[in-house]
Amino acid sequence: MKKEHIGGLEAWVYTPDFYSNDLTPIAFVPGASALGIMGANPALTLKGLGRKVYLVSLPGHGESKPWNGKPLGHHSLEDFSRGLGSFFEALGTRVDAWGHSMGAAVVQKQFSSGWIRNAVLIGSPAPKVPL
Repeated sequence: MKKEHIGGLEAWVYTPDFYSNDLTPIAFVPGASALGIMGANPALTLKGLGRKVYLVSLPGHGESKPWNGKPLGHHSLEDFSRGLGSFFEALGTRVDAWGHSMGAAVVQKQFSSGWIRNAVLIGSPAPKVPL
């Protein structure tokens, strides 16, 4: 595991020893006030199955830059979505996104961007857009 900054967001990256570019990477997006590293247990399991995993901290969380200079607690869902969009653009590849709680709402907002191949929504409100 190593920590990187991608598109202004802090991400812990788990790369398996036998990683194949044929497998879509996974981006785990946690809920409010949580850091990406909170997904370490599932990341270790997925790494063992050959998947590359990015544990993403949303804008203003951990070492992720605040979106538009806003302090933590002053970001909107749209701000978080734009931050995650910057992460996807900098990553430059489609992902399978796992979102928990508010992170799932952010994943839902980004689903139509084309960067997300599949989405797993955990503890999320029902989607407002067709998935």
